[in-house]
Amino acid sequence: MLRYNLGSLAFGSFLIAVVVIIRLIFEYIDAKMKGVGEGGAVMAAPVKCLMKCVRCCLDCCHRFVKYINKNAYC
Repeated sequence: MLRYNLGSLAFGSFLIAVVVIIRLIFEYIDAKMKGVGEGGAVMAAPVKCLMKCVRCCLDCCHRFVKYINKNAYC
């Protein structure tokens, strides 16, 4: 494993780390937007929809990377 597959292990770990960091950033932004309140209700609806779409895409990406890594590591 150390001789031939170390790069694959590192790349898989890197992909998981990147996806998790991006998800954490968007979760932080979402939490900050919930604190804004009803002051900008006209602009809040499209931004909330966009955040939900981004969250869904990131969740799908995260599940895909976990599935690939789980099967590759086995």
